[in-house]
Amino acid sequence: MNKFLISGRTTKDLILETTAHGKPFTVLTIAENYGYIKDGQKVESVNYFRILAYGEQAKNAVKFCGKGSYLLIEARIENDNYEKDGHKIYKDAMIARRIEYAALKAPAGSSAAENPPAFTYDPEQEVK
Repeated sequence: MNKFLISGRTTKDLILETTAHGKPFTVLTIAENYGYIKDGQKVESVNYFRILAYGEQAKNAVKFCGKGSYLLIEARIENDNYEKDGHKIYKDAMIARRIEYAALKAPAGSSAAENPPAFTYDPEQEVK
């Protein structure tokens, strides 16, 4: 099983981009708050996660999600590696499979947030 679940808020308005193969995509940076106890005191902290969305899912995210939108995301983790200066570099990417819109904030310059369409996941929209 390869499943990554995260809930959090978008840190900025999203931008729709296009891959070299002409497929639409966007990068969602999600802030996830958490707390822990250190020396008897509660400490608040934040993690930031970059998640890629492709195809219609990317288009919908850009259209409906402004900075501060609260999302629930199911993603898969994909490994990538490449050579740089004679060293092998390893990198993990999180690819969105499902995005649930829990609390939307309209993107800058758009009218009031609409209801997004029903979820559709098409693995053919992903970049391989």
